[in-house]
Amino acid sequence: MKWDRLTIDDYLENRQYIDTALVPLIKMELGNNARLSAVQATWLSGVVNHLEEQLMGRVLLLPALTYTEAHEADMLAAYLNRYTEYVLQSGFKHQVYITVEEEWEKRREKLRGGLFYIDASEVDMEDQSSQALFDLSQKFVPSLISLWKKG
Repeated sequence: MKWDRLTIDDYLENRQYIDTALVPLIKMELGNNARLSAVQATWLSGVVNHLEEQLMGRVLLLPALTYTEAHEADMLAAYLNRYTEYVLQSGFKHQVYITVEEEWEKRREKLRGGLFYIDASEVDMEDQSSQALFDLSQKFVPSLISLWKKG
Protein backbone atom coordinates (compact mmCIF):
# COMPACT_ATOMS: atom_id res chain seq x y z
CA MET A 1 0.00 0.00 0.00
CA LYS A 2 1.04 3.56 -0.54
CA TRP A 3 0.89 6.58 1.67
CA ASP A 4 -1.75 8.36 -0.37
CA ARG A 5 -5.39 9.32 -0.07
CA LEU A 6 -6.56 6.36 -2.17
CA THR A 7 -5.02 3.58 -0.08
CA ILE A 8 -4.50 4.99 3.40
CA ASP A 9 -7.91 3.75 4.56
CA ASP A 10 -6.97 0.23 3.39
CA TYR A 11 -3.76 0.52 5.36
CA LEU A 12 -5.62 1.63 8.50
CA GLU A 13 -8.05 -1.28 8.20
CA ASN A 14 -5.29 -3.86 7.66
CA ARG A 15 -2.35 -2.43 9.59
CA GLN A 16 -1.95 -5.58 11.71
CA TYR A 17 -0.74 -7.38 8.54
CA ILE A 18 1.48 -4.60 7.23
CA ASP A 19 4.77 -4.87 9.06
CA THR A 20 7.27 -3.25 6.71
CA ALA A 21 7.71 0.39 5.73
CA LEU A 22 9.64 1.16 2.53
CA VAL A 23 11.21 4.61 2.26
CA PRO A 24 12.97 5.88 -0.86
CA LEU A 25 16.02 7.95 0.05
CA ILE A 26 16.75 10.53 -2.64
CA LYS A 27 19.55 13.06 -3.00
CA MET A 28 18.27 16.13 -4.85
CA GLU A 29 20.62 18.33 -6.81
CA LEU A 30 19.67 21.54 -8.60
CA GLY A 31 23.03 22.51 -10.14
CA ASN A 32 24.88 20.86 -13.00
CA ASN A 33 23.69 17.42 -11.88
CA ALA A 34 19.99 18.34 -11.77
CA ARG A 35 19.07 16.16 -14.73
CA LEU A 36 20.86 13.12 -13.33
CA SER A 37 19.25 13.71 -9.94
CA ALA A 38 15.79 13.92 -11.51
CA VAL A 39 16.34 10.78 -13.60
CA GLN A 40 17.52 8.87 -10.54
CA ALA A 41 14.57 10.05 -8.44
CA THR A 42 12.02 9.17 -11.11
CA TRP A 43 13.65 5.81 -11.75
CA LEU A 44 13.87 4.93 -8.05
CA SER A 45 10.22 5.88 -7.59
CA GLY A 46 9.34 3.48 -10.38
CA VAL A 47 11.31 0.64 -8.79
CA VAL A 48 9.77 1.10 -5.34
CA ASN A 49 6.27 1.42 -6.81
CA HIS A 50 6.71 -1.95 -8.53
CA LEU A 51 8.07 -3.44 -5.33
CA GLU A 52 5.09 -2.14 -3.36
CA GLU A 53 2.65 -3.53 -5.95
CA GLN A 54 4.21 -7.00 -5.65
CA LEU A 55 4.09 -6.96 -1.87
CA MET A 56 0.86 -5.06 -1.31
CA GLY A 57 -0.72 -6.12 1.93
CA ARG A 58 2.62 -6.57 3.62
CA VAL A 59 4.39 -3.25 2.99
CA LEU A 60 3.54 0.44 3.17
CA LEU A 61 5.43 2.68 0.76
CA LEU A 62 6.07 5.95 2.58
CA PRO A 63 6.93 9.25 0.89
CA ALA A 64 10.51 9.67 -0.22
CA LEU A 65 12.95 11.36 2.12
CA THR A 66 14.79 13.94 0.09
CA TYR A 67 18.00 15.65 1.07
CA THR A 68 20.72 17.80 -0.51
CA GLU A 69 24.50 18.07 -0.30
CA ALA A 70 23.99 20.82 2.24
CA HIS A 71 22.92 18.21 4.78
CA GLU A 72 25.82 17.11 6.93
CA ALA A 73 26.14 13.31 6.71
CA ASP A 74 26.25 12.48 10.43
CA MET A 75 23.33 14.77 11.22
CA LEU A 76 21.34 13.26 8.36
CA ALA A 77 22.10 9.75 9.62
CA ALA A 78 20.90 10.78 13.08
CA TYR A 79 17.70 12.16 11.54
CA LEU A 80 17.14 8.93 9.62
CA ASN A 81 17.61 6.95 12.83
CA ARG A 82 15.00 9.10 14.59
CA TYR A 83 12.70 8.60 11.59
CA THR A 84 13.23 4.83 11.80
CA GLU A 85 12.52 4.88 15.54
CA TYR A 86 9.23 6.70 14.90
CA VAL A 87 8.23 4.18 12.24
CA LEU A 88 9.05 1.22 14.48
CA GLN A 89 7.24 2.75 17.45
CA SER A 90 4.22 3.21 15.18
CA GLY A 91 3.82 -0.55 14.92
CA PHE A 92 6.08 -1.62 12.07
CA LYS A 93 8.52 -4.47 12.63
CA HIS A 94 10.77 -3.44 9.75
CA GLN A 95 11.69 -0.22 8.03
CA VAL A 96 13.85 -0.26 4.91
CA TYR A 97 15.43 2.62 3.02
CA ILE A 98 16.09 2.16 -0.68
CA THR A 99 18.58 4.36 -2.49
CA VAL A 100 21.01 4.70 -5.38
CA GLU A 101 23.41 6.85 -3.36
CA GLU A 102 26.64 4.98 -2.67
CA GLU A 103 27.34 7.17 0.36
CA TRP A 104 24.58 5.31 2.23
CA GLU A 105 25.99 1.94 1.29
CA LYS A 106 29.26 3.11 2.88
CA ARG A 107 27.39 4.39 5.96
CA ARG A 108 25.05 1.40 6.30
CA GLU A 109 26.29 0.54 9.78
CA LYS A 110 25.23 3.99 11.04
CA LEU A 111 21.60 3.41 10.10
CA ARG A 112 19.14 1.66 12.37
CA GLY A 113 16.74 0.75 9.57
CA GLY A 114 17.46 -1.66 6.77
CA LEU A 115 19.02 -0.41 3.54
CA PHE A 116 18.69 -1.60 -0.03
CA TYR A 117 21.34 -0.03 -2.23
CA ILE A 118 21.12 -0.08 -6.01
CA ASP A 119 24.44 0.52 -7.74
CA ALA A 120 23.54 3.11 -10.37
CA SER A 121 26.51 2.09 -12.50
CA GLU A 122 24.99 -1.38 -12.96
CA VAL A 123 21.61 -0.29 -14.35
CA ASP A 124 20.29 1.80 -17.22
CA MET A 125 18.24 4.49 -15.52
CA GLU A 126 17.23 5.93 -18.86
CA ASP A 127 15.21 2.73 -19.39
CA GLN A 128 12.17 3.51 -17.29
CA SER A 129 9.96 0.97 -18.99
CA SER A 130 7.60 -0.87 -16.74
CA GLN A 131 9.34 -4.18 -17.47
CA ALA A 132 12.82 -2.87 -16.61
CA LEU A 133 11.59 -1.37 -13.33
CA PHE A 134 9.66 -4.53 -12.46
CA ASP A 135 12.68 -6.73 -13.19
CA LEU A 136 14.90 -4.71 -10.88
CA SER A 137 12.29 -4.61 -8.13
CA GLN A 138 12.30 -8.43 -8.20
CA LYS A 139 15.86 -8.34 -6.89
CA PHE A 140 14.61 -7.11 -3.50
CA VAL A 141 11.71 -9.50 -2.96
CA PRO A 142 13.95 -12.33 -1.60
CA SER A 143 15.70 -9.85 0.71
CA LEU A 144 12.38 -8.74 2.18
CA ILE A 145 11.17 -12.32 2.55
CA SER A 146 14.41 -13.17 4.34
CA LEU A 147 13.91 -10.17 6.63
CA TRP A 148 10.37 -11.35 7.44
CA LYS A 149 11.55 -14.90 8.20
CA LYS A 150 14.03 -13.53 10.74
CA GLY A 151 11.14 -11.83 12.51
